[in-house]
This record gives sequence, C-alpha cells and structure tokens, in this order.
Amino acid sequence: MDEEAGQMSGNGANEMLVRTLVKHQSMLMDYITALVRNAADAEDVYQELCVNVLCNPHGPAREEKFGAWCRGIARNLALHHWRARRKDRRNVGAMVLEGIDSAFREADAEADSWAERRGYLRECIRNLPGASREVLRKRYWEGIRSVEIAERMKCTAEAVRMMLMRARDLLRECVGRKISLERQP
Repeated sequence: MDEEAGQMSGNGANEMLVRTLVKHQSMLMDYITALVRNAADAEDVYQELCVNVLCNPHGPAREEKFGAWCRGIARNLALHHWRARRKDRRNVGAMVLEGIDSAFREADAEADSWAERRGYLRECIRNLPGASREVLRKRYWEGIRSVEIAERMKCTAEAVRMMLMRARDLLRECVGRKISLERQP
C-alpha cells in the first residue's frame, strides 16, 4: 500500500513536471535557438533537455525557478553541442551568451505571456515586406550565412546584414506596440 502511494505521488510529480515543461516550451525553444542558431539543432538540444529534466528528480522546489533551471541545463547542452561541432565558426561568444542569458532572466517574471508574445512576433513577421521576411527565414530558420544569402540574392553581404538589422528593428517596434496595446486599460 505504501509503495502504491509512493508511485502515485511520483506520477503526480512527474505529471506536474511535464505540465511545467510544456508551459515553458516556447521560451526554452527560443533560448536554445538563440544559442545554437539552427532550428534543427535546437530541436535536438530541446529533446535532450526534456530527457534531462524528466530524469532529474532534483529540480527546483518552486515553479518560478523552473525556467532558469532549465536554461542552465540547456546552456550546458548547447556548450556540448558546440564542442561536438568545433569546425562550425558560428558559435556564440561568451559576451553574446551572457546577453542572451540576461534577456531571458528578465523574461522569467513574464513566463506566462511568453507564448502570447511569440504569437505577436509571428504576426509581425507576416506583416514584413517579402524580401525582409525571406532574408529572416534564410538566416534564422535555415541557418544560412549572410555571405551565402547575398550570393543567392545577387547583392552584398553588407546589404543582407542591413536588411536583417532593419527587419529586427521593425519586429522590435511591432511587438512593442502590440505589448503596449495589451497593457492599455
């Protein structure tokens, strides 16, 4: 009987862990993608993260610490990912890594609105001019370097980087407007 009760509480804890993991999925995928810079690799790292989280009985006691705990695991998995691919020169440097960590730490307080903001971003991307959308897709979803994109588009790498910068600025402004509208009474 005691053994059965232990299994029930273990199963309940595991279900709670899975629910919390699903709640943070968008944020974690975005974090991992920012680190490894390739959507397919990010999926692989996320799967490893899930296995690590679900097999680790010593997670944080409080749910508000869960995102930071998972990001710590994800960061270690991303570092392992980079070491396995030393020839890839697109690895994120220490300063960039700290910037990414800082941005996601600030977002911890708003974990519940992460999926909503991601929806805003998708909507804003759909409203970008076609060329900007295409450059973003090639760079961030397909992982193609600016030089290669420039060759395909028959322009300079600097022109591609400028398009990316302007597209990111437009997205930042668009998402910011949507958040401001959300907060208005």
